Amino acid sequence: EQANIGFVCHSPFPSSTILRMFKHRNKILESLLHCDLVAFHLFMYANNFIKTVQRSLGLELEYFRGGLMGLNFNNKNVIIRVSHIGIEESLLEKLMHEKQFEPIRNSFRNHMLKQFEQMNPDRHMAQEPDPGMIGDEGDSMFNERRGDPIIMSSIDSYHPISGLKHKLTAYHQFLQKYPTYRDRVVFIQFVGSTVQAFDEDEGHQRQVSSIKLMRDQIMAIVEQIQREFGKSCLMYMEQNPSLHRRLALWTESDIIWCSSLKDGLCM
Repeated sequence: EQANIGFVCHSPFPSSTILRMFKHRNKILESLLHCDLVAFHLFMYANNFIKTVQRSLGLELEYFRGGLMGLNFNNKNVIIRVSHIGIEESLLEKLMHEKQFEPIRNSFRNHMLKQFEQMNPDRHMAQEPDPGMIGDEGDSMFNERRGDPIIMSSIDSYHPISGLKHKLTAYHQFLQKYPTYRDRVVFIQFVGSTVQAFDEDEGHQRQVSSIKLMRDQIMAIVEQIQREFGKSCLMYMEQNPSLHRRLALWTESDIIWCSSLKDGLCM
């Protein structure tokens, strides 16, 4: 029996100019071409794979019935596909209507407001607006008038292309350049993966060292921001929140900050 094998690349596929520097590049390409389907998030990454295969192995892109494209490798058609990751909206709505979600959301919101009040003990809550003003624009006006913080949130990992270091540097510069927002903005940053997740072999140890170095650099920026502007303006947590906590975070956030430098469509 033969298995139908599909390979989905969730990260950018390098260009041929980069991959040609690898000694065993042809073995990597040939191993992928033993699959029946090779998929990428963006056409740019699929095109990088196709161009690399053409230049390294001499294969040509072919088009098949149904609008499919692929490569013929060892008399077998390998389908190349661009597949965007979708969001199961119905699943998220179902989770948000569960009984356990509302207490999590209220707890999260109360915690954020408590942090904000500690950050701004002298700021008084203004009167709420008329109900008729609440709408797409009224919601932001409602937050503005009653004195709630502007919540920015993000969930990342210690990965070189996550953009985490650049994002925190940008936030630091934002607070320096716009002092009027220092007592109005709360940035909530979750960082999921940790260095303890890796095994003890040599290859993983090199990756652990790289991640530790990156973490040290990021923590230096975090400490600088909290030292200059207070801990409440940047809530930095090294944990992977549950799906319910993610939903609570996203529903209460005014801005969801996704800053990957070079990544697929994994948010």
